Amino acid sequence: MKLASLLSVQEALGVEAGQDSDNAILAALDAATDDIASRLRTTLERVTARDDFAVEMSQYPAGHLVRLGLSRGFLTGTPTVKAARLPAEFGTSEIDLTARATVDPEKGVVSIAGDDELRGFRPWWFRVSYTAGFTATDGQHFDAVPGWLALAARLHARVALSAHPMFVQNRSTADARLLEGQLVRILGRHTRYMPWAETPRAGVIL
Repeated sequence: MKLASLLSVQEALGVEAGQDSDNAILAALDAATDDIASRLRTTLERVTARDDFAVEMSQYPAGHLVRLGLSRGFLTGTPTVKAARLPAEFGTSEIDLTARATVDPEKGVVSIAGDDELRGFRPWWFRVSYTAGFTATDGQHFDAVPGWLALAARLHARVALSAHPMFVQNRSTADARLLEGQLVRILGRHTRYMPWAETPRAGVIL
């Protein structure tokens, strides 16, 4: 699956359409998707998922934000957030915190303010159900990709193609190091590095 179009890379490289060059670009775009997903620490395909967290609330002062780092980023819609004293109590004795939660959809972080309701000596369990990732209507390209992510895919492809025999005379060759530096800066701003967030104890795709 691709984050940018063949045409956009052709234009960036300044090359005309051709079967061999097109195949090389398409292969570079597929590789870009896999590597970018790995560097961002998330999958990109659309899934419906659920993450469970066990949180020692005693470590959080009242009013302090509890940040739940989900298994995936690029959320769509509003996740549901529930709390219970034990996993078995979800659906029977749970507390619905959805309206109280704030969400960073790109990085996949749900934040909840701790209060007296969420106290006690045992951990509280939090369950977040959500939809994440991109659809691909044409089966080839992800839909509604953010501009920075499409740019990262184009940069990645140009760097990969800079040493390709078919493109060695192209201007991308001379710019490869600059392009890689730009790519690293873009991904660095969006990487899901969350050392301050709680991590899931369990996660499933629904």
